[in-house]
Amino acid sequence: MHLITILKVILPVNTLSLTISSPSGRDVWPDTSLTPSLDLVFSRGARKLRRNTSLIDSWMEQLFPHQKDEIAISTLLARGDPDFSVYPHYLCCELVDYSAGMNDVFVKRLHNLSSAAIDNGRYNNLLTASFDGLLTRNVSEWPSLLLIGLQEDPKIGSTPATEAQNRPMSTVLPTGPQSRHWIAKMNEIQMLFHQSNENTPDDREHVKPNGVWLWGEGPRRELQDSSLLVSAQSPELIALSRAANATMTSVDQILSEGSPQNNALIDIHINEDSNTIVAANELVSKGMALLKSGLYTQLNVQLMQNSIVLDTSCTKYSLHKFWVKTGKTIDWVRDACS
Repeated sequence: MHLITILKVILPVNTLSLTISSPSGRDVWPDTSLTPSLDLVFSRGARKLRRNTSLIDSWMEQLFPHQKDEIAISTLLARGDPDFSVYPHYLCCELVDYSAGMNDVFVKRLHNLSSAAIDNGRYNNLLTASFDGLLTRNVSEWPSLLLIGLQEDPKIGSTPATEAQNRPMSTVLPTGPQSRHWIAKMNEIQMLFHQSNENTPDDREHVKPNGVWLWGEGPRRELQDSSLLVSAQSPELIALSRAANATMTSVDQILSEGSPQNNALIDIHINEDSNTIVAANELVSKGMALLKSGLYTQLNVQLMQNSIVLDTSCTKYSLHKFWVKTGKTIDWVRDACS
C-alpha cells in the first residue's frame, strides 16, 4: 500500500489526527501543487525519518495512547468475538499474492479484495482444513484478514504484512523455535490455494489470493475500551476501531467540536481525481486553522510510503517561519523514499 500522508494535530489534553492515503497504492499527487496547506506544514516543521513502520502501528498507538506495552493486532481483533475467548493465543492469517522476482519471491497485500471474494467460504474452508479444525474467522471489515485461535503459543516472531510487502520473502519469514512449522504451513496453504484457483473460473473483478502471510501473533488479554473518536474509510482502521470499541462518527462532527473531550482520528482517501486531493488539502487547512486558534498546541504530519515514515512536527509559531522556502509535499515523499 502506498500510503501518502498522515496528519496529526496534538491538543493540550486531546489529539486530532487526519490520515490521507492512496488506497490504490499508486502515486496520485499532481505535477502542480494542489496542496498549499500541506506543503506549508511540511516546509515549516521539524522532520524525522523512521523506517520499518506502518500506518497500522500509528493507529494502534492512537487507539491505546496510554498502553505501555505493545498490543498485538490479533489480540485486539479477537477480543470482541466470544468464540475466541476459549483460546489463549491468536494469529493473523492474511490472504496475499505471491509474485516471483529474479532472485526471490515477494509478498503483495490485496487491498482491493472485496468481501464477496472471501464470503463464499472457499478460502475459509481450505484454511480450516489446513489448520486441523482450529477456529478460523473472517474479519468482516478487513476482507483479506482471518483470525486463528490457538491453544498453544505459536512461538514465532513474525513480520507484519505491511512491512513484509515488496521485500524479499527470504528476509521477512517468521523466526523463532516453531518457525519451520509455520513456514511449512504457509507453503502447504499456497499449494492448496494454487490447486483451488486452477479449478475455479476466472473472475476479473476479484484478485485471487495465491497464499497467506502469518503475522500479528498475540495472547489473550484484557483491554480497556478506546476513548478515540474515529471517522474512517480504511477497512483496517474500521476493523481495529470497532474491535477497540472506539466511537465511530463523522468528519463534520469531529471538526465541529467546540471543546473536544476525546482524541479524534479522521481517515480519508485520495485518488487520481484531483478533487479528492483538493478536499484533503482543505481538511489540512482546517486543522491548521484550529492549531492557530490556540485550541491545539502541536501539528504532526507523517508521510508514509511502503515502510518509510517521514514525521514533521509544527507549533502555531513554527508555521510563521517566513524565511523558510515552501516546498511541495510530493518532493518530501520522493526524497524520503529514494
